[in-house]
Amino acid sequence: MSKLLLLSPIAPYPSDTGAAQRTFLLYQALRARHDVTLVLVNHRQYSEDQLKILRERFNFLGQVSPDGGRFPPRVWNFNIPLLGTPLRRLTRLVLGGRATLFSSPSMSANLAAMVAGKGFDAIVTRYLWTACQTNAFALGPVCVDVDDLPSEVWSSRSAAARAKGAISASCAQRIAVDYARRERDQLARCQGIWVAKEKDMAAAPDVKAALLPNIPFGAYPDGVRSLPSPSQSGVVLGVALFDWPPNKAGFDWYVRNVWPLVHRARPDATLHLVGKLSDADLKERWQSVPGVKILGRVEDLTAAYAGASLAIAPIFSGGGTNIKVVEALSFGRCCVVSPHAAKGFEQLLGLEVAQDAQSFASACLALLSDAPEAPVRAQQVSETANRHFSFAGFKRAVLDVMAAVPSDLGRK
Repeated sequence: MSKLLLLSPIAPYPSDTGAAQRTFLLYQALRARHDVTLVLVNHRQYSEDQLKILRERFNFLGQVSPDGGRFPPRVWNFNIPLLGTPLRRLTRLVLGGRATLFSSPSMSANLAAMVAGKGFDAIVTRYLWTACQTNAFALGPVCVDVDDLPSEVWSSRSAAARAKGAISASCAQRIAVDYARRERDQLARCQGIWVAKEKDMAAAPDVKAALLPNIPFGAYPDGVRSLPSPSQSGVVLGVALFDWPPNKAGFDWYVRNVWPLVHRARPDATLHLVGKLSDADLKERWQSVPGVKILGRVEDLTAAYAGASLAIAPIFSGGGTNIKVVEALSFGRCCVVSPHAAKGFEQLLGLEVAQDAQSFASACLALLSDAPEAPVRAQQVSETANRHFSFAGFKRAVLDVMAAVPSDLGRK
């Protein structure tokens, strides 16, 4: 059994976000055949209880604190904390891909000191930037869970800005092009990669790659339990971390532009929004719209889906894939999505792709009125999603790439 070092900026516990859940699933897949040690690349403060769980369940070794690289914005903020965020944004605009795909001597030295003498056979990192900043390539063969590419994130921002006629569109596109070039150079250094979407397989044509789609957390270990046929309650369900900017922007658009059209045609319908929302002003504004209920974080997500007629994912920017789409489908709930949110799930039954407010509303209304066909469709939707997005398939993809890592490179 080989010894692996898993480097991740996102801890596998608490598993309360999609990113944390992917780290959890990656760890569980790797440990099926390997001895895995976890190092976190972040400066988050964890409680003693959380640290205890990380040590006992995930073989947690320690943390490497992030460093701003050669152009740390904190040097420029004149000790005024509020300037930190705009200066980071300015840094990205000026420096392009160098804002994340850089090598930090301090991070590299800290990691090397932490793992010295541990005898790791290979390193697995969550995200390409994690491998770059820590210079994990100097420690042994590296496999990267690419997940979402920075170039795609900026490309989607460019498209969103262009749709609004914003002058930032061309700047964002230049950053996307810069990232794409740097990504190709850095991915070529890897022994293997996993990508969340089929089209990203071309990012490193000469590197062993496997498709590793995001799967519902409930798929671990034995699959999502299919729910009874959709409720006729008229509930439209949106599940998301609303503090994440692409989610906040997309659902705000839906509440303002789509939901009034749905509620006007179906006054009995309600929109349930489940997930963390820290913006008190936005929460108040959404709740003031007739038929909208902000449920926040709930104890039983299965019950939320059980009480819903359909789900929505109005996401128009960001990288990776929207795990809540396949989660809804796995539970047997059709999902109305934007073209951006459909990426990676094109082959699945139950997706209704809508381009604008009117088509979004029409799709929601059609599903709300789909009582005769709902039971059969729900079963088919659930079976298809669970077949394509199982933990067994996830684990096979992870281990397939690891099997291709040369075993004669030695330990450093």
